[in-house]
Amino acid sequence: MEKPVALILLVFSISGLVFGTQPSSADNNASDICETHACVHAASRIIKMGNPSVEPCDDFYEFACGSFVNPTESDRKSIVMDTFTELTSKFNKKLEKILEQNITINDFKYLKLAKTLYKICFKKNDIFANSMEPSGGWPVVKGSKWNESAFDFNKTIFRVDNTTRWENYFFKFDSYDDYSSVTVEPYPSELIADWYFEVISYEVFESELFDLEQPNYINYGALGSLAGHEITHGFDFSGKQYDAEGHLNDTWTATSTENFNNKSECIIEQYSNYTVKELGLNLNGSISQGENVADHGGIRAAYRAYSDLSITDKRLPGLFYTPKQMFWISYATMWCQKTTPELLKMLIFDSHPPYKFRVTGTLSNMPEFAKDFKCPSGSNMNPVKKCSVW
Repeated sequence: MEKPVALILLVFSISGLVFGTQPSSADNNASDICETHACVHAASRIIKMGNPSVEPCDDFYEFACGSFVNPTESDRKSIVMDTFTELTSKFNKKLEKILEQNITINDFKYLKLAKTLYKICFKKNDIFANSMEPSGGWPVVKGSKWNESAFDFNKTIFRVDNTTRWENYFFKFDSYDDYSSVTVEPYPSELIADWYFEVISYEVFESELFDLEQPNYINYGALGSLAGHEITHGFDFSGKQYDAEGHLNDTWTATSTENFNNKSECIIEQYSNYTVKELGLNLNGSISQGENVADHGGIRAAYRAYSDLSITDKRLPGLFYTPKQMFWISYATMWCQKTTPELLKMLIFDSHPPYKFRVTGTLSNMPEFAKDFKCPSGSNMNPVKKCSVW
């Protein structure tokens, strides 16, 4: 049983002479190599995505994603390819398989509702809005007769098609790999009532972005930065409108708001100066301000958390970077993306900028990144002027 792993590790060791730096005698210690299935998979994915011929201090996105972003002929048929569209596709297939199953007496009531709604949506002769009617009718239909003060979402009752009555129809899924069972739970009423909450999708937790059997630098660089990103949204120009309880109530002082706006202006200017070479167009830093600030805050928090760990991570087979360098590589490969010029043009005016700039824009503001990769001052990834909000 050891031979396949040994063969894979040998291949990775040869690849590492190209993709990574020359290993020292200490690096050759087999006990320092993570040999779990998750580690072998992570190493394979990172090596396949990267372009080691590019200097990381010149263009870290190309360095980490260069072999992935250059599309083949078969890839050109796809509108977009990236980690998150792939995760969503896999999750939707699992969810679809669950929802296509017949309703059983042992199903939780929210799973029964989900299956019912799914089947209604696929009935050509049914109109969804007529099949799901809240008590008191739809507000948009009632017009001027709508009484907002008398509305309590938590007490709203829905009748779906010919089913029984349902309350609190917001819920989440947790499914198992064999599709044999699913846990369905309603969202807490306090979250529903406030209408403002951030969620990291379940699909992330069953992907290569997180695995207990792979080094922490992979988990922190990917999932850790995503968690930090969502938390930072609570402190951006939209999140600041809500208090600690999630209610619409801006509690920031005028000084705090002014300082935030001044620091954010640096981010806006930075991203507005980025040009998408394929189109000859610049990004709109104002539109993507919220996401850019969240990216910066998320990666900064994740790096600090990882740096505080007292354990030493093993290296991946075939890769000879330091753990902190691997943290940045993990973050970057999460954003590898290939797309069409048409969609790229749409992304320029989207609140989420093209993924290339979520890497280069974010990491070029991090002194820790420049230190870990020894980037000279004034290089593309270590500019003299840096932006920082949180």
